[in-house]
Amino acid sequence: MNTFYQVLILVIVGVAARIFLPIILTVVSLPGRFVAFPENPKLHSKSRFTIGFIISIFFQAYLYLAYTAFIVSWTTLAISAKGANVFIWIVSFIVAIYPIYYFFKGNKLNVKETEDGTKEMSEKTKEIIGGPEIKMLSMLVHVSFVTLMLALTSFFIFSTNPVIMKTIFSWVPSV
Repeated sequence: MNTFYQVLILVIVGVAARIFLPIILTVVSLPGRFVAFPENPKLHSKSRFTIGFIISIFFQAYLYLAYTAFIVSWTTLAISAKGANVFIWIVSFIVAIYPIYYFFKGNKLNVKETEDGTKEMSEKTKEIIGGPEIKMLSMLVHVSFVTLMLALTSFFIFSTNPVIMKTIFSWVPSV
């Protein structure tokens, strides 16, 4: 019965993360997007885009990996101290990965819908209205894909080698 309660808590955390993390991840990637896409079109450059992309990846990945570290450390605690079944790792993996996967797929769908919505527009209108929005959304898709890949690998790294997790994310509760 203890495992059931631990899984229930994980599912509640996962649902809350699924609701709030897309909003939070969008906000933390804003500084990078502001660097990559300045308001003045004369300041656009590949170097600004690259720097903005790296800033967005850093902030988004750091925050999401902290969430992953919390889930891994909580699962370790549930197994060792509370006596939960080891199959809780499966639920833990889903709870850790699903929010960023959902965020990635949602952004990808937004880019596709925006591109489809601008097909009927003239080239000049598309450049003014659709161009910057599609570029920003596609940047968010790429950033969330990198974060997804980092979350996939870090889940297994954190679960097999918790010293790394404790070194980087010592401020996360339950680590």
